Amino acid sequence: MKFVSVAIVVVLALALGGCATEALPDGSVAVRAGQTASVASPDGGVTVTLPAGSFTGDGTLSANPVRAADGSIESWTIELSGSAVLTGEAELRFVRDGRRPEAPAPLVTSTDGVDEVVIAEDVVMDGDAAVVMTSHFSNWFVLWWEDVADSMRAGLDDIYSDAGRQPSCDAESEVRDAGFAVESDAGSRVYWCFGMGSSGAMLDAVNGRGYTVAAESTPGMEFRDGGTGSLVDLLADLIKETPSKSGNTVELIGPGGHAVYDVTAERVSAVRLTPSVGGYLVTAAQYAVETVAMILPLTGKHGVTTEAIQKFFDWGGCLSGFTSMATASIETATQASTYFSDAVGVTLDCAEDALERAGLTALGTQIASGLSWLASGVRTALNGFGAAADLALDPTGYTITVTPPGGGAWLITGGAIGPYRAGMSLEEASAEFGTSLGSPPVSGEFVCQGVDVLEFGDGTGVTFSYRFWDGEYWSIVSLKSPPDSVGEAAAIRTAEDIGLGSSEAAVQEAYGGLVTPMQPIYAEGDFYYRVSLPDGDIILYGTEAAGVTGLNVSTTEGPPLDHFCS
Repeated sequence: MKFVSVAIVVVLALALGGCATEALPDGSVAVRAGQTASVASPDGGVTVTLPAGSFTGDGTLSANPVRAADGSIESWTIELSGSAVLTGEAELRFVRDGRRPEAPAPLVTSTDGVDEVVIAEDVVMDGDAAVVMTSHFSNWFVLWWEDVADSMRAGLDDIYSDAGRQPSCDAESEVRDAGFAVESDAGSRVYWCFGMGSSGAMLDAVNGRGYTVAAESTPGMEFRDGGTGSLVDLLADLIKETPSKSGNTVELIGPGGHAVYDVTAERVSAVRLTPSVGGYLVTAAQYAVETVAMILPLTGKHGVTTEAIQKFFDWGGCLSGFTSMATASIETATQASTYFSDAVGVTLDCAEDALERAGLTALGTQIASGLSWLASGVRTALNGFGAAADLALDPTGYTITVTPPGGGAWLITGGAIGPYRAGMSLEEASAEFGTSLGSPPVSGEFVCQGVDVLEFGDGTGVTFSYRFWDGEYWSIVSLKSPPDSVGEAAAIRTAEDIGLGSSEAAVQEAYGGLVTPMQPIYAEGDFYYRVSLPDGDIILYGTEAAGVTGLNVSTTEGPPLDHFCS
């Protein structure tokens, strides 16, 4: 977030006591003992008044703005020179154009020396002006909470906006000519390119959302580079992103961040970028860090790095109530908006302690009331985004699928779907495919237990399942699809071109006398068939309207497939 300076109304103070002072250029005025003196800075941001009797000697009183690198006014240098010496109290009157009556009084600080920051304890509001009495002159800072609120609102706009841009990869045409095929979902939530790197085929996926997301990859997608940097490292012990399938890996990718993978799989592999509670939590934490980073320079604390600010937060204590939800599932934009709003509120509550660790001690109620007002405004802003929030926080993921040369032949046979053959033990399957497929069921009744081994962007795919039957465990492989639908899994078919979506007539024509009607227990539909092939059975069912909507395979030595397991 970038602090945007706001134009300040020029307040011209009149000389008190009936004695006019001699005006000098550059926000300076001559002062004489026994006479009231007043000067306004050239920008009008502060007016300094010396009451008669508050100083001795003659000299010059000056008030000049100090500008930051971006040209905005950061503070004011107030000096009394010559033989004049401040012996009493002077009045400093700071003003802001567009002052909001409901906002807390600004935080006024000064630097008494090089590093020490002194906080003005008694700030009195007089209309739009913040008035401070002081017995010393130095460099003075004013943190108007309205300015912070404006910048924080701009930060929310960034979160709810698109991020990133289209990457480019070397040898994009050559890698496709070599036989690789890449497919992805539509939209601008992810930008990607596929080409050749130093180790072979590589995929570069860019998070197009304005907040952190989770990138889950299957075996054969070796994560090389990306992530969100040091903040994720600090939160790594608190936020545990759990992959949806055993053997997959998950990385958090910041807004506009790259997730770069070396593609080593000999068969289909994929990466899916999806909003997650962990990502929302990291985004909320980053938002609080950026808020503190904006506040510190406006209070005289310069040169504090982002990495240092991140360590000022007690993340363990701060996020203890939210990190337990890092494995929760957010299924709707409304749920995402509520969670993100709550997370932002919690992380902003932690900012007070972070500011104290940064050196702003003894803040009292000033900083607490300011941060509370900011948090309330942020929640109001979040609630006001409405449809824009629903669109931005849409939890729908984005999948990129890579098929290597010769790796896309997912053929249905009597004993297998693609490389997954029925009858394998858990140990055999785990060893063959390089991933743990879980533990077998322990119930003595009929039990189905499985894992998805291939999933398309629409949720369809292939499931490797185990079932308990007659004292033994048997494995089957199933096509997964929603009721009355076929989806992308319809591309996986038998040599006779039978798969999801095939009509009942097509099944009969393809297999003739090999087809036996059956009556399963757990499936619903208009037809149920067993196709008995030399290497195993194919069990399929469906409806007249949609054709085949469910399909299992098993080896002939397996149990009778009178039960569907999907």
